[in-house]
Parts: sequence; structure tokens; C-alpha cells
Amino acid sequence: MRRLALVRHFNGSPDQVADPVLMALLPAEWTATDRLRGLAHSIWTFDLREPELQGGMPDVSTVWRGKKLYDPRTGLTAWSANNALCVRDFLRSEYGKRCTELQVTNPSFDAAANACDETLDDFDDAPRYTCNGAFRTDADPDQTLRQLLQSMAGSASFAGTWRLQAGVYTAPVMDLTDADNAGAVESIPSPTGMQVFNGLRGQFYDPQKADQLTDYTPYKNAAFEAEDGRELWSDLSLPFTKEA
Repeated sequence: MRRLALVRHFNGSPDQVADPVLMALLPAEWTATDRLRGLAHSIWTFDLREPELQGGMPDVSTVWRGKKLYDPRTGLTAWSANNALCVRDFLRSEYGKRCTELQVTNPSFDAAANACDETLDDFDDAPRYTCNGAFRTDADPDQTLRQLLQSMAGSASFAGTWRLQAGVYTAPVMDLTDADNAGAVESIPSPTGMQVFNGLRGQFYDPQKADQLTDYTPYKNAAFEAEDGRELWSDLSLPFTKEA
């Protein structure tokens, strides 16, 4: 049986051993000490003598499940696409905000995680939000945090401890009146021409294309465009969001 390619996957476990195939093929370059412990990776080996591969090395990609996450609701650590758990882990990580456990332990994280897990009838009982994507550990952590929050239409605030809010409706807990104003009412001018838009376009992770970043169908508000007299586009990329 002909074998055009051989693929081996490694999850970066602490007891991971060096790939024996590479050790046999490249004895001088790849030895028993090249174990890549702590680094998840795939090794692809192609037989370029085969006719199907005469055009050169093919483009390949893999779909990976990421880091296992601690869930304070259950006390378990397992893989999850829950947005709130991803944010919590990023806040705790050395490549994130490096927070202490006490700074991310409060009911707001549990509530946000529950909101993300809530299933929706309109989407075949799929979770309300899931987090899908990847980031570089040398990227600006504030930018990465904003993108993670964007995948759950959420927000986070810090005042000694972090509080997390998912993008869901919450019932009001009090009524505010003019007596609650901290000062005089201030008028805010309308956005400038550079800030006004009537259409959105950007990218998301498309499961129909092996989770590759893909342009989503642009959205345009016809009424706003008619009022503005022309198309005014704004970019909204969703690097941790995929189609339901």
C-alpha cells in the first residue's frame, strides 16, 4: 500500500519522547533529547518521489484543541470552548495579565460562564457563545483580552479584582433618577465623519473551511446609507468567533 504522507501528533506531555521517525530519518539533526516537552505539535513526512507530490510540498493545516481550562463551577480542569473560562485562564496566565487566583474568583465569572453555556433554540441548541481561535503569546495582552471578550459580546473591569460580564440581558436591580446624577448634564456631540458608518465587514473562523479566517457576508443598513448618501464601511473582525 502506497503512503504519500505520515502524520504524527504530539500533545506536549511532560513525559513526551522524541519522534522515532525523525530520529531514523535525520539521525544527526534529531536525537533522543529533542523531545519538545510542553510543546504541542504535528510532524508531517511526505514521500516527494510520488507523482502526486511532484509539484512540491503541499500546504497542510490541522485543527487543534487548546489548553485545558480550570472551571471554578465544578473544580475540574478540562478542555473547554467556554468564553468566560478562556478569559479567566488568560487573566491568570503568565502570557496574559498574571493575576492571582483571588483576583479572578468571584460570582461574576460563574455567571458569565453559565450565560455562555446557555443553549439557544434558534441555533439548534448550540451554546450561546463559544471561543474559537488562537493568539500569539508575544502579542499585546490588552488587545488579546479585548478580542476574547468580543467573542462573548462581553466586558471586563478591574478594581482590585476582575469582574466579567457576558453579552446577555440582566434584569435591572434599581431605578435611577435625576437625583443620582453626579454632576450637571453634559451634551455629547454627534460622531465625526470618520466615526460614522452604515456597514460592517470583517473576518471570522469558518468551520466549513477547516476553521480558516474567512470574510463574512458584509452587513449594510440601507436606511442609514440613504441618510448618509453613500456607503461608509467599518471593519469588525471576529478572530475568536466562528459560525454557529
